[in-house]
Amino acid sequence: MPSISSRLKAILAQLPAIDIPGSTVGLHEFTLFNKLSTELRNRIWTLAAFEPRYIKLIELDRQSPSFNQTWDSRVPGQTKHPGIIGACRESKAVASKHYKRCYEKAQLAAGKKPISWSEIPKVELKQAKKVAMSTNGKYLYVNFACDIFLVEKFPATEHLHTSEHIYDYNFKHFQLQWVQRVQQVYKEDVGMSFPLLLFWFAGIRIYRLELDSRSKELISGLSELEAGIHMRQFRVSVMSALLHFLDKMPLRVAITNWEVEMV
Repeated sequence: MPSISSRLKAILAQLPAIDIPGSTVGLHEFTLFNKLSTELRNRIWTLAAFEPRYIKLIELDRQSPSFNQTWDSRVPGQTKHPGIIGACRESKAVASKHYKRCYEKAQLAAGKKPISWSEIPKVELKQAKKVAMSTNGKYLYVNFACDIFLVEKFPATEHLHTSEHIYDYNFKHFQLQWVQRVQQVYKEDVGMSFPLLLFWFAGIRIYRLELDSRSKELISGLSELEAGIHMRQFRVSVMSALLHFLDKMPLRVAITNWEVEMV
């Protein structure tokens, strides 16, 4: 009985030859970007505008107005503004359709020292926070359709496990309504509090949790099976907690429509 390979060769021998025309375009030729059609250039700029970037969303010290604090909004390895903003006039025009210029609250002026607000009446602190809402600090360009907000705590709030206040972030509260993607770092040894008021106020669609370095180191020492079980248990516990806290909350996007990711 002939082998499969010999029968395959016999069948192939009966097939007509395939005529493959030679390429009429040199493989090393390309069209300069400015020679492309306007429609194609705009499509390329639009793709660039939807390259996700990270934006720091910092929960500030609740016992002090923002102009009495300092923080660092820079994200390591990322430019302050998207490259498309300053590439050329054409790219900036496309970017303006997708990016919003968002101002942070004003920080403590350079050269000034912070004062203690612990002895100041709460009424005055509340008024100072209202004033802070009308100040403009540094600005960032944000594409709310794809950019990911990294929720962080100011050192003074790191130990707090109660819900934040929507007015205590580095961004002004009305801008937070456009947030759709949020990421937090989960510390297994100390736990984590959900930004519940942000969940309520914003239109969250994607919620991402990143394990801290200690947890990642722990998982790296497990077998593939053990690591998989650990991550599944972690995901189940997170989903259970989210459902517990958010089940009765009137969210703009139902939690059943959220994408929960472990990164």
